[in-house]
Amino acid sequence: MDKRDSSDREIYFGDARPKVSMDTGIGLSSTVLSASTPRMIETQREIQRLTKEYETLQEEISSAPTPRRSPIPSVFQPFGNQGSHSPKRMKIEKPVVPPSKYDGSVSWEDYKIQFEMISELNSWTDNQKAMFLATSLSGNAQSVLADIDPVERKDYKSICAALTSRFGTENRTELFPCTA
Repeated sequence: MDKRDSSDREIYFGDARPKVSMDTGIGLSSTVLSASTPRMIETQREIQRLTKEYETLQEEISSAPTPRRSPIPSVFQPFGNQGSHSPKRMKIEKPVVPPSKYDGSVSWEDYKIQFEMISELNSWTDNQKAMFLATSLSGNAQSVLADIDPVERKDYKSICAALTSRFGTENRTELFPCTA
């Protein structure tokens, strides 16, 4: 089935005569070449099998149904329903209702009530509440963060306790003494 021309050291398979030069300069014998031919054919078949398997998998992936989207736009859905496969660092989405800034000039108790309502509306975890509260502080209220331990800066109850201590109703008279 194969024809060899020993003068050129070329091998021809079948009637088609591809020119594959086997002259490597190291004097390979025809025995070595004929022994490697079945391995080459086997390798080619394995490549074809893997190519078909790859194409089949690609078709399965492309024909897989896409996840159904909720009829409610994501901007109106509560935040926090991540599922169990969410990575350690969560992707923080924009809140449905963002908290307003707190600088200490208004009642802390009133601000806290509003903040907790917003956090419930957004379905925030305690960790998310701590982060959103900390980032909503400005002015004098922001300086409270520097007064607490770095670990407590990420704890909602610790931040609230520090803000209550500084801006709570009991301490308001110290902040704004009466001038009569």
